[in-house]
Amino acid sequence: MKKNLLIALLIMLTTLAGCGNESPAEAPELTTEALDQSVEPQDLRDQVDLSLKPDESGRIMILMYHNIGEEEKEWVRTPENFLRDMTVLYEKGYRPISLRDYAKGYIDTEQGFTPVVLTFDDGNRNNFRYLDSGEIDPRSAVGLLLAFHESHPDFPLEATFFLNGPGVFQQKGTEEQKIQFLLERGMDVGNHTLEHANLSKPTGRRFSDKSGGRPYFWRI
Repeated sequence: MKKNLLIALLIMLTTLAGCGNESPAEAPELTTEALDQSVEPQDLRDQVDLSLKPDESGRIMILMYHNIGEEEKEWVRTPENFLRDMTVLYEKGYRPISLRDYAKGYIDTEQGFTPVVLTFDDGNRNNFRYLDSGEIDPRSAVGLLLAFHESHPDFPLEATFFLNGPGVFQQKGTEEQKIQFLLERGMDVGNHTLEHANLSKPTGRRFSDKSGGRPYFWRI
């Protein structure tokens, strides 16, 4: 009995010693090809946040500017504060649209952004001014809009200028050139009457006289 037990013990020790001398099996090399084959394509549509939806209520903010000047006061915005306005709008997700498009109900603002309309009243010289060099004054409204659009291409160059008076933008001889410039770049011009008249209670004849004095610009 003891002899058989001793033989069995020797066999077990020999087997264990043999197992200890065997080299472990090498793990398969992990390559990008293996990773690509092991990862199944996933449908991520359920993970897209669709909480930001277009505002279809019809309410769109319209900002009405008049003057761009060196001193901040009623009806005047400094160039620095105007650029600050544009920056705030941009960072909060606002994107300008044309007043003309808004009136027609054509709003193509991308999902996740909010449309806004920019307008300028009275056709003041500080809205659009040429320097003696022939260049656009960078501190005029048009110059500031152009510069901001250049540095923020996804902030559309959309604005409407309502013009009145016998010499729009108050630089004689440049009226047609300026209006053509605005239209070619996608901006709009509107009728602000001949003499900035109060038409809150207009008669038919009065309305015709005051607003009909500016048909020339609509034909360009």
